[in-house]
Amino acid sequence: MSPSPITEIITEETVQFRLRNLYSTKIINNYKLTFNRNPNDIVKLLPVPKSLPTSWQNEDLSDGVKIIRKGVKLTIIPAFEGVSVSYYDKKPEIVKLGTIKISRKPIYRIKDQNSVGYSYVTDYSEDCKQWQPLPTACHISNFYSEKAKGLEIFCKANTSTVIICDDILKSIDIIVTKL
Repeated sequence: MSPSPITEIITEETVQFRLRNLYSTKIINNYKLTFNRNPNDIVKLLPVPKSLPTSWQNEDLSDGVKIIRKGVKLTIIPAFEGVSVSYYDKKPEIVKLGTIKISRKPIYRIKDQNSVGYSYVTDYSEDCKQWQPLPTACHISNFYSEKAKGLEIFCKANTSTVIICDDILKSIDIIVTKL
């Protein structure tokens, strides 16, 4: 039985959306995300990219969710296919957040080298012997959650406001139902 409603903000704390696998015409997952929402938070469901087939451009599907708090934007997009590895010639600016509700693995916040923002990842290491030439550091680009598998989590903020994204992320819980 399909959950209902399909894509909406259910309560002040809960967002639910469906997502299509980019490599299939099938809707595969229903995501229910709960977090400690502030009264002034703005929650936006992200539209399916226009580059995808027209049949996917409907109101029942979403590409993910964006949470805006005090001008800071936290974007969460489920990732389906594989993982890429990012590696660095010099050590990136990182903060280890420890474990949170949606992952038993330690979470790292890494300052993006090309934009004003931060990525949240698991599996960060400074022991990257498998790569030649040997980089200073590496990580799997996605955030891994036992509950939601791969997620791309990005915070658009500066060094003084990024802690807002940390606080939101620490409060998030997610339930994924396969359809």
